[in-house]
Amino acid sequence: AGFDAVSRLVDITSPIAGTVTSVAVNEGNQVMLGQVLATVATTRRLRIKVAVNSSDISTFAVGAGVTVSSESLTDTLPGKVTEVASSADPDTRTFQVEAVAENDRGTFKPGMFVRVAAVKNRLVGVIVIPTEAMVVLDGKPNVFVVKGGVANRRPVTVGADLDGHVVIESGLATG
Repeated sequence: AGFDAVSRLVDITSPIAGTVTSVAVNEGNQVMLGQVLATVATTRRLRIKVAVNSSDISTFAVGAGVTVSSESLTDTLPGKVTEVASSADPDTRTFQVEAVAENDRGTFKPGMFVRVAAVKNRLVGVIVIPTEAMVVLDGKPNVFVVKGGVANRRPVTVGADLDGHVVIESGLATG
């Protein structure tokens, strides 16, 4: 009976299955009842917390899909938004968004810095050109179109900037 009682005090078990991500004690240290000895994290399902500025918070809604990536990995994970803060953090002025992603292959690790991408708008049936194809003349955007071997200047109206590409709202037709 005495052995069983002491074993329960000495044997350390985790209430969850996972990976030990940190150990807070060393061999030979004296520990107290209730002291954190190690951190165990499950890596199959990851919870991601993101600080979002006020101009982008309307992009996120509970249940919306996101894509999780990391600069150090080529793999990406699909995820879902599980929580969106209704007020900003008074210190950072950002809104906390929480998402969950399935990490079945275990490529992402707890504590990694990741990037979360969400679809802000879906553009369908629009004309998109590389930003370099547009020329600004007299402060107005223009595009040169070759017709019959001659380059003709066309003033255009630009829309959304798509990170190296731009949407043309008027001034060009497909083809």
